[in-house]
Amino acid sequence: MQQYCIYAVIEIMKSALRNIDIWGTTTSLACAVHCAAMPVLLSTGILSSHSWVANPMFEFAILAVTALFIYNSIIKGYWAGKSSKVSFGLACIGLFLILTHHLFSQAGTIIIIIGGLLVALAHMLNLKQHQHKAHS
Repeated sequence: MQQYCIYAVIEIMKSALRNIDIWGTTTSLACAVHCAAMPVLLSTGILSSHSWVANPMFEFAILAVTALFIYNSIIKGYWAGKSSKVSFGLACIGLFLILTHHLFSQAGTIIIIIGGLLVALAHMLNLKQHQHKAHS
């Protein structure tokens, strides 16, 4: 029974790694939507500043997961010759914008949304490239 459970966990992890670009796209788009919606939801009073979604630790966790997906999928793939320069460039620019958005007081929200969308686009291009190579 234990061997079956271990085997199942290993297969689940392999599947998750194969689909890391799907996870990366999903988290990046969720990040962009979150950053676009938060100012509106806070200003209309739908959410209070004490909401767990407005918590800086929630933002840090999303940023850490996004960076982890970028590293494991696109950066390591680029170093191994599996990811394109375009995916790599978009991911690096997007991650830079996401990580530095606090430096831009007035345009910070726009910058992080653009960064999230660039990272999502990089993951989608990377996924498409991997699917194209698998069918070739």
